[in-house]
Amino acid sequence: MAMTSWKEVKDRKHTLDRAAGRDVEAARAGAERATAAYVLGYRLGELRERAKLSQGLVAERMGITQPRVSAIENGDPSQMEVETLRPFPLTMDLSGPGS
Repeated sequence: MAMTSWKEVKDRKHTLDRAAGRDVEAARAGAERATAAYVLGYRLGELRERAKLSQGLVAERMGITQPRVSAIENGDPSQMEVETLRPFPLTMDLSGPGS
């Protein structure tokens, strides 16, 4: 059985994508946005946990619901509006004990 090079695999995939009408660049951009949202949400969750706050308390301080805080921390792009996220870190005092 002959070995297939990585370049041959990529070229074949590119050919199949083009034949199927798939916009690979758009798919890649979407994946990058989803990854960035997930990482941001994860980091915000880490900040909240470091401050030893519950999602409910953060939600109350932000004026949103606890499920929305959960969605943010889980990286839901539909919840990643700047005006929603702006107060998130401000709800936490990270200069106290445990910082």
